[in-house]
Amino acid sequence: MYCIRMCVNVTIVAMTHGEGKQNNNTGTHSSEEMEPEFHWDKQFQGTILASLYWSYTALQIPAGLLCVKYGASFLLGIAIFGSSVLTLVTPFIVRQNVYAFIILRIMEGGFLGLVAASGVSLISKWAPVYERSIFLMVVVSGLLWGTVFANSLSGVLAGSSWGWPSVFYFFGVQGILWYLCWLYFAYEEPSDHPNISKAELDLIGKHWNTKLTLRDIPWRYILTSIRVWAIIIPNFTDCWGFYTFMLSFPTYLKDVQNLHITTIGFASSLPYVVAGIMCPAWGYFIDVLRSKRYISTTNARKLSSFIGAGIGAIFVVAMVYASTATSAIVIVTIAITLSNLTASGPSTNLIELAPKYSGILMGVGNFVCNITGFISPEVVGAITIHGDDIRHQWAIVFYITAGVNVLGMIFYLCFASSEKQAWADH
Repeated sequence: MYCIRMCVNVTIVAMTHGEGKQNNNTGTHSSEEMEPEFHWDKQFQGTILASLYWSYTALQIPAGLLCVKYGASFLLGIAIFGSSVLTLVTPFIVRQNVYAFIILRIMEGGFLGLVAASGVSLISKWAPVYERSIFLMVVVSGLLWGTVFANSLSGVLAGSSWGWPSVFYFFGVQGILWYLCWLYFAYEEPSDHPNISKAELDLIGKHWNTKLTLRDIPWRYILTSIRVWAIIIPNFTDCWGFYTFMLSFPTYLKDVQNLHITTIGFASSLPYVVAGIMCPAWGYFIDVLRSKRYISTTNARKLSSFIGAGIGAIFVVAMVYASTATSAIVIVTIAITLSNLTASGPSTNLIELAPKYSGILMGVGNFVCNITGFISPEVVGAITIHGDDIRHQWAIVFYITAGVNVLGMIFYLCFASSEKQAWADH
């Protein structure tokens, strides 16, 4: 899923000159030419990157409802298959009309918007109580490694004689092959698996296998719970930083550090390599602390938020003073690694408040936090649209990002709890 979402972030650097206004067609169809084909200014590039998140965000709450109606396993498979097919036809569409490309991106976001709620719903059914952190952190590390794979390979393919279209062909085919494997191996609930043992079922806990109907969802309690909003708000602020770096860091490396497209791909990947290693380790560490009663679950979640968002914000500010590409990459690597530790904080917290409604809660939370997916690139594009004093413009971006992260962390530390809510069994 993240390969499909992320590949455009690096590829757009190779697709466009980055100057001038948008045009409806390219004027050239040769992928053998290493020259960019499009003339899109920074703000329009931001619109292209943001367009996927318009529908991605809009589908978050409906995705939770669809999980209840059709099953999370089925929904996740359809999401990856549909987005993969659209990725495969992207080169043809974008060369016809850039606005058709934006429509395609919106459709792609609609499919991918089904992933988060269905994924968390499956985790809530399959993860034993004291293994939730490591379960979710392994999933997060998969997202991070997907970003690594997408960024690095996109840079290599876009810089090769095959050109930028090969990026979309590769990841489109990859997603379709994944879907075929999913059809064979995936099951909705542990009890549905033909080879699961009784001991495994007992370990997971049969109480997660509760069938829901749409009438069962306690919307009033969910939307008025301070504990729910104590998770949603920091998720929003964490996502602001996440999307700012994920979507815009390749552009920063090109505009400020003047790196080549292939180098940009690998440089953009490095932070996610480190984060992909550290996140499962941190999740395991937190679960050990909880299982041995060294720290309460609530304090474990708050510790993850403080380190990820609070200390991470210090390194975001340090980006203002990065004078070389090497220093910028090192600082961003630390900042992104720390920020992803919050997956053991607010993100895991959603499952604990109401396990039965985890897919719904994730849908509501992701709806709010992924608004940043289309706001952040637009803000970055608006701030950096002029070529004068580009370093100062990016400094503004980093200060905003750090400030937003700290505000969310403070709210979480004040109001968060991991206790199962009274309405969770309604």
